[in-house]
Amino acid sequence: EKAEGVDMRLHTIALHYMKSWFLVDASLLTFDLVLFVVENAFASSSLQNVRVVRGLRLLRGLRLLRLWRLQRSMHVLSRNIKSVNFWITVNILKNLVLMLVMNHYIAVAWLYIAWHSEGVSWMSAHPDNDQLSTAYVAALHWALTQFLPSTNNIGPAVWSERLFAICVVLSAFAGISTLVSGMSSSINALRSLGVNTVQEEAMLRQFCAEWRISAGLLAQIRQAHAKIFATARNRLLESEVQIIQRLPSTLRMSLHEQMYRAMILSQPCLSGWTTSAEHHDLILKICHLATEAKVILTSQVVFLPDDVCTCAMNITSGMLIYHTSSMSHEHDVGIEVPCDHWISEIRLFAHWLHRGKLASQGTSHCVCLDPDTFAKLIHDAGGSVFARVRQYGLTVVSYIEDKDASYHRARMNTHNASYMDGEVSDLRLSPSEIDRVRTMADQFFQHLQSQSGGDFADMFSSGREIRA
Repeated sequence: EKAEGVDMRLHTIALHYMKSWFLVDASLLTFDLVLFVVENAFASSSLQNVRVVRGLRLLRGLRLLRLWRLQRSMHVLSRNIKSVNFWITVNILKNLVLMLVMNHYIAVAWLYIAWHSEGVSWMSAHPDNDQLSTAYVAALHWALTQFLPSTNNIGPAVWSERLFAICVVLSAFAGISTLVSGMSSSINALRSLGVNTVQEEAMLRQFCAEWRISAGLLAQIRQAHAKIFATARNRLLESEVQIIQRLPSTLRMSLHEQMYRAMILSQPCLSGWTTSAEHHDLILKICHLATEAKVILTSQVVFLPDDVCTCAMNITSGMLIYHTSSMSHEHDVGIEVPCDHWISEIRLFAHWLHRGKLASQGTSHCVCLDPDTFAKLIHDAGGSVFARVRQYGLTVVSYIEDKDASYHRARMNTHNASYMDGEVSDLRLSPSEIDRVRTMADQFFQHLQSQSGGDFADMFSSGREIRA
């Protein structure tokens, strides 16, 4: 895996393996083959040779070197699982496993010293530990008590056991602070994730008690808050990630390009710019300067009829319901706005008052495109870019004005307005209408291009705005 993605080419994978883990794997495999031959050769030999073979088996622990790959695997996993609770829990479990592994080897060494001691040992002082399983459990218990504030009835009986116990205590003194402090910080971080919610609920209870709010209404408020909170933790905003705020502008521009490029290029006025290198800088500036992601909470009203429109919106996730001005809100359920759908696109080219109501049925996410910054960037680009986008803006504004005038004329001549089509709303034009507007804009642009000879510098003044 590389920074730009997963490389599936076999020769590249083989070359990478030869440079990294091939030597380790080949050495381990060769060692296993040699050990297998030695075991068969000394299968019926003397006791001393058998002990040599058992000693060689201990070298199989070198296979644990392959666990180093886990670091790479965990790094890949961390990019796919972004839950803070999950990784704090994993960190706690990792420290527990590390402590158990350390104490396992200490228990084995403690058991080995007693097993090979001649005469008195801690095992002889406790005859109930004559079995290997019970002796190991007792040794593990003794090892854990050296790291943790606990007691046991096992103690060293000879000088070798006492010397080993001293070494273990000194090692525990150096290592316990790191492990315990790491686990404590992880547990505190896990608890702190819910501190804000507990404080908010406490303030709500205090407020309701001071104003003598009924218990039934308090329960309804808590249920509504729990419903909103359960669906609100879906996506982080850029402003909430402090590391991104400290990044250089070049990296942030690249980040914004990957976040918003596909959405910006879905604008009809910018169609055909996907593979154009000359427009890359302009798209980069639009993504970085004119675009911002926002969250719409459950039951939030985004805008109402006749509100001044401030931006063009692209819905990226969630459920938003739109009602036009002519809809009867008591009987009509509204129109569900699909994802990747633009709302109030005309605001990029003209001042606009909303023609309906937009409300969220659940936590939704959208990306807002600032029309003033968009217009300035297009104007500064100049040349054919400014001329093409300006011509599309003039055409779409003219088309919507004609459509709105036709709708009102038809409404004056029709008694039942609920069956009329063609009402202008904040929703995007239909695909056929977009194709029609784009075709007309391209024809006008080609006509202007033929008149100017491809030079648009003299056709538009430097102070001319893009919006119609």
